[in-house]
Amino acid sequence: MNRLPLFLRSAPLLLGLLACEPTEREHGADVNPLDLPGNIVSGDSVLLRFAALPYTIKDQAEVSFPDSSLPALDSLASFLNKHPDHRLSVMGIYDARETKPGNGSDLGILRAINIKRILAERGIDTLSVSLLSRMDDLAFDNDGKISDGYRFRLMKDSLAAGSELNRTVYFWAAEDLIRWDPELREYVAQAQAYLASRPGMRMVLTGHTDYNGNHLLGAMRAESLKEYFGRYGLDTSRVDIRSEGPDQPVAPNDTQENKSKNRRVEVSFE
Repeated sequence: MNRLPLFLRSAPLLLGLLACEPTEREHGADVNPLDLPGNIVSGDSVLLRFAALPYTIKDQAEVSFPDSSLPALDSLASFLNKHPDHRLSVMGIYDARETKPGNGSDLGILRAINIKRILAERGIDTLSVSLLSRMDDLAFDNDGKISDGYRFRLMKDSLAAGSELNRTVYFWAAEDLIRWDPELREYVAQAQAYLASRPGMRMVLTGHTDYNGNHLLGAMRAESLKEYFGRYGLDTSRVDIRSEGPDQPVAPNDTQENKSKNRRVEVSFE
């Protein structure tokens, strides 16, 4: 059986959908060919691609868009106007070695805010834009410049009902390691968009175990999932941790298959 490690390392205008198969590796670097600077991704395909890559400067929040990159934003605005059921996730990326602003703000979020301002100037309704942050390795050149520091992803708006985003994540026996779930990263962006649109809402992670576990292990599993979500851009300040230990099984603890159903974290919103 495969395992998903708790800590994963986070790597001319074309219109229409381009065939592109995403891949992910469970061990070592997490690689997705769609997850590249300059791509605007929808589902499993690249919807748009910048003719010239926007770039960032080390230690600065500004993201600069060359003139030849702006038509992609105009096409993106047109797409969002025609598809009001979609939201745009804008992620700002920062390197841990960069200097934080004087007020200690998250440089990734500041970059995403800067991009959101530029999107608004191109006619994009910022109510359809969600902001995320991620830490990653950025290879700045000798002038402190890099054609990176951002990601764009379009997704269907799942905000109609919070219960649609409730989810169960399963864990390995007697451990706080998440079992492999290839859809989990996409879920993080959906959950962040949901939280961003509802300032008073909180995510609740409730840890459970089979009869061999306890409340401490349940809490450890919930904390592990919280850390995973945070690594991929979720605002973990809005996440609450709970543990029910072995007290709320969803299946009898009589077989290995049934016990595996009880080793879980329930994700809900309140």
